[in-house]
Amino acid sequence: EEKGTVTYTDIAEKLGISEQLAGNYVTSIIEKGVPIIKRYLNSRPYLKLDPDFKTLQTKENILQLSLMEFGF
Repeated sequence: EEKGTVTYTDIAEKLGISEQLAGNYVTSIIEKGVPIIKRYLNSRPYLKLDPDFKTLQTKENILQLSLMEFGF
């Protein structure tokens, strides 16, 4: 597991939802233009927010939400 990454399981557990619903949320976020980097290790997806976007979001809150809510 790469530092700073989360899995669908991590997100699901943090939000108290199913992994499938967590995956749907991530897909929705990506479709809205949030640059989430997805890498596979042993066929398991690991997700990470693009570091430059994360910095910009932290400084300017361009999405008007806390990405911490989603585990990023």
